[in-house]
Amino acid sequence: MQNIVLVLITAIGFGVWPLLARYAGLSSIATALLIALGTLFPVMIGARFMPFNYGQTSGRAIVIGLLGGVINGVAFLAYSRVVSNPELNLSVYIPAMVLISVFVTVVGSAFFFGETISINKVAGFILMSAAIYFFFK
Repeated sequence: MQNIVLVLITAIGFGVWPLLARYAGLSSIATALLIALGTLFPVMIGARFMPFNYGQTSGRAIVIGLLGGVINGVAFLAYSRVVSNPELNLSVYIPAMVLISVFVTVVGSAFFFGETISINKVAGFILMSAAIYFFFK
């Protein structure tokens, strides 16, 4: 049950903040800065209650974590640009970005962690590709 709650919180949060940013009429860089600053508050509170042992974190893990942060930052800037552009339909571009990120995650999980790409996942890729096609029609 806890996992489902986490999925719902994540999905609702990532679905709502772009709507709020577009509604506010912010520029892309203002969106990125304000959302990033607003993100710090719950992250800092969460860090207080989640265990983290700095002594067991290797230098390699820190570098990989920072690389992930840089990649996320670049993607966040691009995402903010889409969100702040009133000429782009959020109902088209955000679902397309989400579907493509699912594809990247599934393929990356197979490549890096040996997870299986089952026939169901292949069918899901086909349906996702069709969904992206129809979103842009």
